[in-house]
Amino acid sequence: MTDAILTRREGSVLVARINNSARRNAIAKEHCLALSAALADASSDPAIRALIITGDETAFCAGADLVAAAQEAAAAQAAGETPNPAESTMLPQLNALVTEIQAAEIPVIAAVEGAAAGAGASLAFACDLIVAGEDSYFTLPFGKIGLIPDGGVSLTALASVGRHRALALALLQDKLGVAEAEAAGLVTTRAPQATRWPLHWR
Repeated sequence: MTDAILTRREGSVLVARINNSARRNAIAKEHCLALSAALADASSDPAIRALIITGDETAFCAGADLVAAAQEAAAAQAAGETPNPAESTMLPQLNALVTEIQAAEIPVIAAVEGAAAGAGASLAFACDLIVAGEDSYFTLPFGKIGLIPDGGVSLTALASVGRHRALALALLQDKLGVAEAEAAGLVTTRAPQATRWPLHWR
């Protein structure tokens, strides 16, 4: 991977695309840091009125890049270091990114196609608006690997879809499809899959 994210200007909008297609845009530390930097750049430029975070036509973000985390832990052990779980995952960087998104003075929009899973759902739920393709879905599969939902999604899911629907997502690992997500008020706009996203902030 040469660049963690790819950015481009679309009129008065900055688009930041997660660049990890080989792993369905799973995110590691470098992706969170790069998205934080893109948000800071967009917020400091008066000509930019919104930031759009997206993946590609296969997935918005499949969650945390566990392969990258395992490789980092293995490298630390090979160097004779004791891995610190708080440092060997991307959770501190994800938490910082979620906080920055919610504090931003410009709107942050998630343009979702395919899966927004785990940390990807945390990222999408933190955004101000969600535009979703017809094949999109949201899922919190943390329980399947013995984890609790992270990235602030316990609160953002509750605020977005209500207590019982949020609990079903977290405890039963339900998939929330785009139609149900729209009915719940989570998705602002549905768009045809693999098409140019509607940009209203030019």
